[in-house]
Amino acid sequence: MKITFTVIGLIVLLGFFQACNSFESTNTDPSRASDVPLNILLPAALTQAAYNQSAHPCRGVGIIIQYFTGTDSKISYGRYTIGADAFNNYWRTGLYAGVLKDARVIKQKAQAENAPYYEGIAEILEAMSFADAASMFGDIPYEEALMGAANFQPAYTPQLKVYAGIQQQLDRAIELLSGEPGTQQPTDDDLIFGGSAELWKKTAYALKARYLMQTVNRNAANAQEVLDIVQNDAFQSMSEQPDFQFETGQNGNNPLHKFGTERPGTITIEDIPANDGSFATALIARSDPRMPKYTEEQSNSPGVYQYFNSNNPDLIWAQEDSAIPFISYVELKFLEAEAMHRTGGDATQTLKDAIDASLELTTVDAPDFAEERVGEDTNLKEIITEAYFAYYGIAHLQTWANYRRTGFPELDPNDTPDLSFTPSGVIPERFLYPVSEINLNSENVNTAIAAQGGQLLDVELAAFKD
Repeated sequence: MKITFTVIGLIVLLGFFQACNSFESTNTDPSRASDVPLNILLPAALTQAAYNQSAHPCRGVGIIIQYFTGTDSKISYGRYTIGADAFNNYWRTGLYAGVLKDARVIKQKAQAENAPYYEGIAEILEAMSFADAASMFGDIPYEEALMGAANFQPAYTPQLKVYAGIQQQLDRAIELLSGEPGTQQPTDDDLIFGGSAELWKKTAYALKARYLMQTVNRNAANAQEVLDIVQNDAFQSMSEQPDFQFETGQNGNNPLHKFGTERPGTITIEDIPANDGSFATALIARSDPRMPKYTEEQSNSPGVYQYFNSNNPDLIWAQEDSAIPFISYVELKFLEAEAMHRTGGDATQTLKDAIDASLELTTVDAPDFAEERVGEDTNLKEIITEAYFAYYGIAHLQTWANYRRTGFPELDPNDTPDLSFTPSGVIPERFLYPVSEINLNSENVNTAIAAQGGQLLDVELAAFKD
C-alpha cells in the first residue's frame, strides 16, 4: 500500500482541528479518532514525529545555540524573550494530542490485534517524544499522561524519572521487535524502514545511547553502557539510520524549507560584521568544507548568510525533500567518541571517524579535514565542539543538550538579554511551561515549578547539572 502525504496531511489536519475545537486537556484529545487502522495511524504518527524533530521548537533551539539569528522583530529568542506562550502549539497538537496520542492508540490497538511490531515502533516514538520534551521542559506529564477522561489533569513526573522510564520503554520496544510479527506487520506504511523490525530494534538501541549520555552527569557508569550499545547493538552504518524522507509539495515538504518559503528572511545564519561569534564566522575561521552545504552569502548583502534559498540545491538541510534522521550515524559516532573518552580510552580516531561521517552525510569531499581538525589526546571540549558543527540542520536539540550538560561549545550569551526571563543572563537552560498548561492544569504545573526551583529560563534541569 502506498501512503501518500495527501492522506497523511488530512489525518494530521483532522487531529489539529479536533484538538483546537474540542480539546479538554492539554495532555490528551479524547475526540481524536481511535478506530483508524494501524496502517493509517502509523504513517501519521511518524510524520508528526518527524515534524517535531525539525520544526518549532527545534527551530527556536537553533537560535538559542546560535546556529541562527532571528532578524524579524517577532523573533526575539536571541535575547531570550521566550515566554509561556511560545510552545503552546507544540505541546498541545504536536506532542500530547499529536505523536504521543497516536502512538498510544497504536499501542492499544496493536495489543488488541496481536501486532507486536506496530507496538514496538509506537513504543519507540513515545519514548523519543517524551525524552525530548523532558530535555526541553524538565518535569512533564508522563506516568499519568494520555489517560483521556480518566485524568484530565495529570501530575508531573520528575525529569530523571522520565529518563528512567523511557529506557524501560525502549527495552520493551526491543523485546517486541525481537519476537514473532503476530497477525499483521508494517510494510509501506512504515515510512522509515518499510517494516524492518531489525532496523527499528537498532534504532531503539541508538536512542538508548543518546538518552543515557544525556544523564551521564547523574550516573558516570552510563558512559560504559553507551559505548557497549554503540559498538555492539545500534546500527553501524549510515544506510541503516532512521531517515524520514520529506517530499515536494506543501503537504509533505521539509519544515525548514517550508519556513524559509513562508517566512523569508525571518531567521538567518548571521551578519558577520555585527557578530564575530556567529556560526558563519566560525565556519569561515575553520575553513569548514561543509559551509556551502549549510549556508550561502546573500548576493545583495555581503556578509549576511542565510540558511535557505529555494534556487540553491546545495543547501542540503533546507530542500523541500531533505531527509531528517530521528537519530543519525553521525551522532552515534560522536557518542562513541565521548563514551571512549569518559571511560579512559583514546577517542582520537573515533572523533576523526565522526567528522568523516558528517562529511559523508553532507556529501562533502574533504579527505584531509578530519585529520587537520583532530589533534592528539582528544578531550571532551574537542568532541562536543566538533559535534556542534556536525549537528547543524539535523540535531539542534541534541546540541542544546550537549551544551547544557558539558558547557561546550563555548558560546557567549547575548549582550543584552531579556532579564525578565533569564535574570542571570545565561543562555537558556530550559523552556517555560506553556500557558495552556498553566491555565488548565495549574496545580500540577505549580508543583513542578516549585520542585525545580522556578519558572525561568535560567533554572538548571536535574539531568544536566554537574
